[in-house]
Amino acid sequence: MNRYLSFEIIGETQDDAIGEAFDKVARVVGLPCPGGVAIDREAKKGHNVYKLPIPHTEGKYDYSFSGLKTAVINLVTKERNNNREVNVQDLACSFQTTAINYLLDKALPCIDEFNIKQVVLAHCNPTCKAPINPGPLVT
Repeated sequence: MNRYLSFEIIGETQDDAIGEAFDKVARVVGLPCPGGVAIDREAKKGHNVYKLPIPHTEGKYDYSFSGLKTAVINLVTKERNNNREVNVQDLACSFQTTAINYLLDKALPCIDEFNIKQVVLAHCNPTCKAPINPGPLVT
């Protein structure tokens, strides 16, 4: 933001936003919406054991979560079709870890490159906020 109410778009989502991906993954594994809260709760009890793809975009600071979401849906479908149980806690942990690491892998260099002073994370779960929280709010 060069001046008050003047913005420059440096990156954007190419398809599903992260919240949509969390909601859809939650629904597929039988968790309630909003998915971010439910997945975060289950992820804390699980382990990062499912190998999920890291999304890719052409734009340096663009995001894409549809492939990650689809990979989870396909994994769950495949396991159920083969009469295997999906460990929801482990899958929640694996999905959340992959999604948040991807988010941070793009956001943190952007913050440095553009000397960003403030980041607003709206409607996200506590685990997503923790890695970039600069500390307690000073008033």
